[in-house]
Amino acid sequence: MRGGSKGYLFKHQDGSPLTKYECWKVTSQALAEVRADHLRFGTHSFRIGAASMVAEERYELEEIKCIDRWA
Repeated sequence: MRGGSKGYLFKHQDGSPLTKYECWKVTSQALAEVRADHLRFGTHSFRIGAASMVAEERYELEEIKCIDRWA
């Protein structure tokens, strides 16, 4: 994980980002461990959660779009 540094949130030790598949696989395994329904959650949940979090912090819409790379 990224920790306090800038860049990708989920990355390998060499700094390269996890692929979408790798992120999905880790998420699915974590959900299975806590017996959550992995079909209800996915990698898109991170984007929705991030957008919701910064919206609650009163970020401007354009800032939110940039954070989630929607702009």
